[in-house]
Amino acid sequence: MRIIKQISYEIDFNGVVYPVLLVYKAGKKNISYRYKNNCFLISAPYHVKKDIINKYLIEYAPRLLKRTNKPPLNTNNFIYILGKKIDKSHQKICFNDGSCIYFNNDEVLFEQLQNYLYKIIQILVSSLKDKMGIKENFKIRIKKMKTLYGSYSRKTKTLSFNLMLVHYNIDVIQSVVIHELSHYFVFDHSSKFYDVVLKYCPNYFKFDEILKKGAID
Repeated sequence: MRIIKQISYEIDFNGVVYPVLLVYKAGKKNISYRYKNNCFLISAPYHVKKDIINKYLIEYAPRLLKRTNKPPLNTNNFIYILGKKIDKSHQKICFNDGSCIYFNNDEVLFEQLQNYLYKIIQILVSSLKDKMGIKENFKIRIKKMKTLYGSYSRKTKTLSFNLMLVHYNIDVIQSVVIHELSHYFVFDHSSKFYDVVLKYCPNYFKFDEILKKGAID
């Protein structure tokens, strides 16, 4: 269906502010509500007023949130970084190493978090390569990924990681790094591949379940 208009806004539900993307579509007969990646996604006929759409959103929100069973990792008020809930109201976040990042919106925040996560994964890759006996040098990329938390390209010798990993604790991030490095030995997802993964990360499936649920611990 052809998109007529898109509106981005926020809605307060039980004290938590959620982003909303409302898409008006030509030929759309009903209003559709989804909750994905900590955002309410709504598609609606163009003639339906926003007040009506929000009225039903408030009604459906509890069911949508329960269905996804994924807690918000980033809102207007707080963000989880390395598994810890951090207040965003001061527009400043300081870390244990003494470094700080400053921001006035989420775009700037995630630009800086991209660099922060890159440094963390760079250290993990270097350490784990030695532990796993890998001599190869890899390029490391941090980017937004829709369905994957990591990928490995043999052709370009590149390890790519989802920026959203920055929300999770080091053990979870390390499990993803081990997963991708294990593809150096076994490229598919056979039992031999997971033998390698579990050798260096015995709790891998526990951490994988955390990522699937979108939970923090």
